[in-house]
Amino acid sequence: MPGDNRLKVCVVNHGRACCGSLAIPLSYRAEVVSSRRNQYSESAALRGELELAMDSSRYIALAKHRFRMPRALLLALIPTLVSSAGLVFPNAIPASADAGGYPYYNMACVVSPYGTTGNGPNWCAGYNWGTIRNNTSAASELSPYGYDYRNCTDYVAWRLSTLHVKPAQYKGLGNAKAWGANASGNGLVDNGVPAVGSVAVDTTGTFGHVAFVTAVKGNTITVAQYNRGEDGNYSAQSGTPGQLGFSSFVHFERYESGSPGTPPSITTTSLPAARVATSYSAAVSASGGSVPYAWSLSAGSLPPGLSINPSGAISGMPGQAGSFSFSVKVTGGGGGSATKALTISVSPQYENAAALGPNNSLDFYYNTYGTPQWGMSEVAGAMTTDSAPSIAMMANGETVIAAQGANNSLDFYYNIYGTPAWNLTVVAGAGTTDSAPSIAMMANGETVIAAQGANNSLDFYYNIYGTPAWNLTVVAGAGTTDSAPSIAMMANGETVIAAQGANNSLDFYYNIYGTPAWNLTVVAGAGTTDSAPSIATMANGEAVITAQGPGDSLDFYYNTYGTPQWPQTVVAGAGTTDSAPSIATMANGEAVITAQGPGDSLDFYYNTYGTPQWPQTVVAGAGTTDSAPSIATMANGEAVITAQGPGDSLDFYYNTYGTPQWPQTVVAGAGTTDSAAVVAVPPSS
Repeated sequence: MPGDNRLKVCVVNHGRACCGSLAIPLSYRAEVVSSRRNQYSESAALRGELELAMDSSRYIALAKHRFRMPRALLLALIPTLVSSAGLVFPNAIPASADAGGYPYYNMACVVSPYGTTGNGPNWCAGYNWGTIRNNTSAASELSPYGYDYRNCTDYVAWRLSTLHVKPAQYKGLGNAKAWGANASGNGLVDNGVPAVGSVAVDTTGTFGHVAFVTAVKGNTITVAQYNRGEDGNYSAQSGTPGQLGFSSFVHFERYESGSPGTPPSITTTSLPAARVATSYSAAVSASGGSVPYAWSLSAGSLPPGLSINPSGAISGMPGQAGSFSFSVKVTGGGGGSATKALTISVSPQYENAAALGPNNSLDFYYNTYGTPQWGMSEVAGAMTTDSAPSIAMMANGETVIAAQGANNSLDFYYNIYGTPAWNLTVVAGAGTTDSAPSIAMMANGETVIAAQGANNSLDFYYNIYGTPAWNLTVVAGAGTTDSAPSIAMMANGETVIAAQGANNSLDFYYNIYGTPAWNLTVVAGAGTTDSAPSIATMANGEAVITAQGPGDSLDFYYNTYGTPQWPQTVVAGAGTTDSAPSIATMANGEAVITAQGPGDSLDFYYNTYGTPQWPQTVVAGAGTTDSAPSIATMANGEAVITAQGPGDSLDFYYNTYGTPQWPQTVVAGAGTTDSAAVVAVPPSS
């Protein structure tokens, strides 16, 4: 209203409003209204909208102004207006007296064309910062860090340079608002997670704003910055990213370090053990010094098959057992290095086999990978065992065997690798078991066994590692099972069993770990299966089953986890298979099957995941095999097979992935084996 000498001042600081009023000369009228934008501009006619930054010693406040007064007077009045109105800016952090250490804090502000210079808060808002000192000629505005002097970007670039970040990381990122978008081009990550040493980005306004994060505590960050109010000065702020206007953070931390030449310190104190023919992966780490780090081997030798790359990753597949000592060296990006002696112990890879021996003994054979010798232990003497055994191995090197004992008991034997003693636990007493059992191991150390029970039931036993108790669950009642079952474990802890059902159906049972319920799916109906099936599981959750089909065909079934369908593929047609087959899976998704072929040959079939073809290789010709064989696969892609040979010998065959040759080793000579032998290898992890 005419003659009104009161000025209303309202400022909103990140959602918190402060208002007041004060008297001004009657010749002037103005109203100050809050704004969230972080830029300063004014009209040439000194009328319209003006975004104004307050005293930089306070929390930055921005306002729109409608005014009718000379620009110089308005600028001079603003601090007085705010103070007189009693306005308080929350969370204010006083500016540092040393300008935050920035070396170009006193570069001149030049008003083109070189007529005005000055100093102090708001003294040259909105203008370029240049090297002009005589106010009469133009010079470069860019500092050695690649950005305009006294701009937010130049201050941040200077801070990064003091931490020895290379110019290739902080130069060329453009205006402040573009730093996040351009980060990946400089090998940087931009996300919404603050970290000490990262750069906070505000994308609002024409040019945006960046600041250096000096502290993070919960949801609160503290930043150091220049030119927040476009006044060319240093300030610090603390608050949540949203309160401060920052939407993302560019992460320079991995490139920041101490003084050039300061040696880093290797923090790795030991490395995990390895196993022959099994994939290995580990890494060495360091702190301090200057990054990026470069790693190398400085003394000694890694185990054959392993190597170290410049980033410190040690990987490969060991080819030799033993203890290998060596030293690694790390060199900082700015110079300085450190070394440390380390050791990797490589245990041997080994294959184990179990078989029913002469006079119904239970015999165990073991072999160190790559050697022709097979050691033998008699697990249990004459007349102790009434079926072919089942064997499995644990990650800790323990071997476990299940067998049908004398008087149809279910017996469990375990042995610590490298020791001669075999401990016996009677899982279920006389008259409980009507078939050879099947054993498998879980990742948590639990042992599970499936067997055909009395009256042709399907029984499941489980045991917690190191305890004597064996718990029984009847999976399916009397008259449901016509063969020895096959059991396998899935990565998610689910147990799966395949068995020949009543009327020669192929039945599949599954159980969620820790629950008593067993769900049944009929994979193939009555009259489809002529042998005990073999089951295996893949890393992707697929279960695969092989069985001898009608007319002595070799049949393969597969199922995607959680679906009821079991598509069938005839691997080999009628008259091709004379025994129950054995199946295993490889890490690359390939399924492999072995079976006794016509004329007692030993046959091998393999299939690439998702394809219908099953190429065949005759491992050993007619008259070489007297039992159903057993197959297992190793982490290095090798397949191993055991079988009862002519004259009741125990024979072992091995094949390197992708080659047609199957070298043979006679594990034990004629008259040593009275059943199909079962082979096992250590788990891959």
